[in-house]
Amino acid sequence: MARILVATTALTGHIVPILPVVRELTQRGHTVRWYTGAAYRDRIESIGAQFVPPRFAHDFSLQPINEQFPRRESATGINSLLFDIRHIFAAEAVGQTLDLQKDLRSEPVDLILADSAFLPHHWIHELDGPRWATFNPFTVNLSGRDMPPFGLGSPPAATQTGRLRVAAQQQIGKRLLYRHTTRYVDRLRQRVGLQPTGEVFWDRALSPYLYLQGSIPGLEFPRADLPKQFHFTGPTIATGPLDKFDPPDWWPELDSDRPVILITQGTLSTNPDQLLRPAITALGSLDALVIATTGGAPVEAVTAQQGLPSNVRLESFVPFEHLLPHVDVMITNGGYNGVQQALKHGVPMIVAGATEDKLEVNARVSWTGVGIDLKTQTPGAEAVRHATTHILQNPGFRERARHLSEEFKSMDGVKTAADLLETLIQTGQPVYRS
Repeated sequence: MARILVATTALTGHIVPILPVVRELTQRGHTVRWYTGAAYRDRIESIGAQFVPPRFAHDFSLQPINEQFPRRESATGINSLLFDIRHIFAAEAVGQTLDLQKDLRSEPVDLILADSAFLPHHWIHELDGPRWATFNPFTVNLSGRDMPPFGLGSPPAATQTGRLRVAAQQQIGKRLLYRHTTRYVDRLRQRVGLQPTGEVFWDRALSPYLYLQGSIPGLEFPRADLPKQFHFTGPTIATGPLDKFDPPDWWPELDSDRPVILITQGTLSTNPDQLLRPAITALGSLDALVIATTGGAPVEAVTAQQGLPSNVRLESFVPFEHLLPHVDVMITNGGYNGVQQALKHGVPMIVAGATEDKLEVNARVSWTGVGIDLKTQTPGAEAVRHATTHILQNPGFRERARHLSEEFKSMDGVKTAADLLETLIQTGQPVYRS
């Protein structure tokens, strides 16, 4: 059996899709150690992995991220993504490298698996460490011939005019948008004894051995130039047995004839003024059952400023795997994991988000025809209501969502990811698509 070190950015969206894969690996008898923030220790140990805490690096998981970086909440679009690269993904890379080096001296491993925003796993390899594999918790973000820079939310080139547009965007991305982060990361490389590479941040995560994308091709823009070691595994989130759940008192209302609409604020950008309140206002007079979740924030944060319409049920958290089979439309800011969960159940959606990678996620929702992108993170009530009624009255959205649902269900992401990782460990060679 193999010894594996998992290393992830201490954010929920980076950890949740890898948890089922690690559970599968431990159940197969592998020894897995997991380096990340202390807030996730219980979840990691509950699946049979050993928790490894940060020592030299700062632990971002111990306090809400926007409280640590007050300026972060005001950044939108690609500026939000660049902020996270500089201050969250890269800032602690030197300390993280020291942490991993110390851990590996006492506990050598056969493989390091990390998420694509975690820099040190390939630095460790360059410093004579073990082979490394990458799991990407974002939409596909590698540079490509016909692809604009990641973070703009722009579609790929499909015509000659489009190729000219993309070529200009690529130059802007390299020479302007990503220039400072590229130089910053190269300076960090030099601090651990490595040479600068000049690579764009996301391309640095491309392992020459194995790169896992926990999603389906149907949710992505078409790409003809993906590397041979790139694999769509299928979804890895919420693929196991349903956890026990004590449903709220209103649960039987889900079986009525009214449409069920889910509003979710997400787990990272949780300001209720951006989406939750406008959506509640928009749908309060609609003949529908509206379920709203705050993403873990207290419900009082919403109800303190406004009462709830009679058709709205507000909760801090509801397990989506239990709720989504009943939902007709989901309204979300475009978190990647939540979008994938909805599509797994064939639920069309309205997306309204402009932070982190949400411009990219929402562009794919629009491009695949499974929902409506409101192209803002602060939609007005009228826009939300109009989009909701449009989806309810046009079955094409649900038909396309159900088509992607079939693709999701046809792929066993957890088993596929674990099989590919085992192949790399056993052969020591790059794992190419057949």
